[in-house]
Amino acid sequence: MFSQRVGIFIRCKGEKTVTYLAEPYVVVVGVGRSGTTLLMSMLDSNSSIAMLPEIAFERRILVKQIQSIGTVSQMVELLKKDLIFSKGGIDPVSVANSLTERDIKYSPVAFYQHLLWLYAHSRNKRLVGVKDPKSLELLPVLKELFPQTRILHIVRDPRDVFLSRKKAEWSKDRADFLQLLAYRAQYSLGSELGPKLFGRHYLEIQYEALISMPEDVLKRVCEFLEIGFEPQMLDHTRSSHRLVSIDEKQYHGNVYQPVLANNKNKWMGKLTKGQVVGAEYAGRKAMRVYSYENANFRKSLRLRVYLLALGLSLEVANSLYCGLVYWQNCKAVTELSRYNAP
Repeated sequence: MFSQRVGIFIRCKGEKTVTYLAEPYVVVVGVGRSGTTLLMSMLDSNSSIAMLPEIAFERRILVKQIQSIGTVSQMVELLKKDLIFSKGGIDPVSVANSLTERDIKYSPVAFYQHLLWLYAHSRNKRLVGVKDPKSLELLPVLKELFPQTRILHIVRDPRDVFLSRKKAEWSKDRADFLQLLAYRAQYSLGSELGPKLFGRHYLEIQYEALISMPEDVLKRVCEFLEIGFEPQMLDHTRSSHRLVSIDEKQYHGNVYQPVLANNKNKWMGKLTKGQVVGAEYAGRKAMRVYSYENANFRKSLRLRVYLLALGLSLEVANSLYCGLVYWQNCKAVTELSRYNAP
């Protein structure tokens, strides 16, 4: 199995030594539209941690493009053309040059670690974090690459997640079944694999608690991350403007505003009965764990038959999808391990 050493780099300022951790100290995950962007902005407002804009480097580059980044020049050329990566404001040529100057042997993971170090250094922050909701499907790879990483999983009412995904530009045209499968599979992967793989370095928080009691929840998060809570974390808007690009504003508009304590139960009156019971079924584990109340309406025979068929279909699809995810993780670890061979 692949085991990547944690990289530590040290810079001296006169008599003061500043240590920068060259790996993602925390990865923020959650089913899409669960509040990951808000949480990212709040964390970035802390003086200890720099959150990278959402570029999904581990998932999109290290895993999906592993066959195309065998050399540093291939990595640089790929990133120069990558529009999503460009949102991070990081020059891949500078990363490559810095590797050469420090005589660090190239590997895709070493490049990424050095990128993170340079980013933390540029922000004058000791720690660095990343946000990628779909990395819920990448937890085994993250554990192999960065065994000390902390996973912060934010969970939201599945009905509000469903409604929000039906409105967001990137997901509004997807079939209801696929929206429900995403919640069913990703929440299960996170809640089951997270504690097993990361132990005390895995934490779940509830979105509704974060917006209604932000200080209490953030203090708990800071304790988990072993950093001090800072009041400016409650005013995340400055970080939001830096981390969220203009083209993402359509579906991340709320992060430019103060925390909206009433941004919950939006699904009421806006979803059909079929969509409500479907979301409740897909997210039934989260419904139980976080005490979300099921909708109180009479279920007709037709609705019961629909729910039975939906449930059977979701369970089959979830088993197949999770099996595919496990296979992809094993394949990625095997391929990445080639770069760590002596």
